[in-house]
Amino acid sequence: MEISATLIIIVLTCIISLIALNQEGLMEDLAMWPYYIRQKKQFYRFLTNGFVHANYMHLFFNMLSLYYMGRVAEQVFAIFYTSPYVFPAYYALAIIVSTIPYYFRHYKDPNRLAVGASGAVSACIFTIMLVQPWAQIYLFFFPMPIVVYGIVFLGLSAYLASRDTGYGGIGHGVHFWGAVFGLVFPILLQPSLLTYFITQLLSPFR
Repeated sequence: MEISATLIIIVLTCIISLIALNQEGLMEDLAMWPYYIRQKKQFYRFLTNGFVHANYMHLFFNMLSLYYMGRVAEQVFAIFYTSPYVFPAYYALAIIVSTIPYYFRHYKDPNRLAVGASGAVSACIFTIMLVQPWAQIYLFFFPMPIVVYGIVFLGLSAYLASRDTGYGGIGHGVHFWGAVFGLVFPILLQPSLLTYFITQLLSPFR
């Protein structure tokens, strides 16, 4: 049985997150902490923050979402590329790119940090939306088209990010920019996806 890249990422994330949750100081050492990136040049934090989580519930929901969404997003890339490294590279870039705006917003604040794979999970959801905009997604057990979910998600994430003034942990802006990356990056690799997305969007009952 072939093991998907998504499953490998989930296992790796669970291992690192569980160790970090039980080893004092490790989570802070791996978190997206803009102040320390600027002061100590700890650029590895742009990537490692996606492999640690604030608590067990945060880890569970992110990995559950990744299990369902990551496998489908991985299949999207498999349509265009046979290399098994494209999706892991996309996932890593989603973590990095989604946290860059967070860095520039908070690099002067020593009390702000964020952790979690939410940016990359958001990217997967929006990559799926490119090829299946009218596919059903469940939000609190209520079905809705993924394109409707996407609009609500982007608006809510942008709103919460603009009001986020408390201590870090989970950055709403990371969700927003992860989603944007999930839309833009596949189109840059395969511009024909934009035409396909528009065609599918205009044919909801096809």
